[in-house]
Amino acid sequence: MPFTVMFYAYRKPGTSTAHFKDYYENHHIPLIQSLVGPTFPRSHVRRYIQRSETIEDSEGSAEGSNNVCSPANVVVGCQTDFEYDVIGELSFENEDAWKAFYAKISEKEVAEKIAEDEERFLEKMKAVVLSDCVVTNRKDESHMPNPESNDG
Repeated sequence: MPFTVMFYAYRKPGTSTAHFKDYYENHHIPLIQSLVGPTFPRSHVRRYIQRSETIEDSEGSAEGSNNVCSPANVVVGCQTDFEYDVIGELSFENEDAWKAFYAKISEKEVAEKIAEDEERFLEKMKAVVLSDCVVTNRKDESHMPNPESNDG
């Protein structure tokens, strides 16, 4: 049975959203892949929060929230609900594959290298194991009656 972990990551104060994404994609992910080898997740999906970044935020905000100058494009809720910058999903073949990955990233030398790298761009991270995944798709419109036809 597939095993999935979801995490929320927050960029370090003073780090722009563009720099955060670039560093995460082009430095951190390749580092993790090189450190954990075949225990890397089957997939690692990242979804970045869409923000209206202003000129003042090009170097990040030094005051309180990182997102004073780069508010999230909120549909429901308020800005403080979206202080994180990326939602990630790690998918593994099964729980044993997750345990192998977790054991590898917990090894002293590996953990130190990861922590050192994360110090460059991350403020904090939260993670949780997910349960069942239920998907509802749009109904196939080709099988829907056409209200403009005279077929019935």
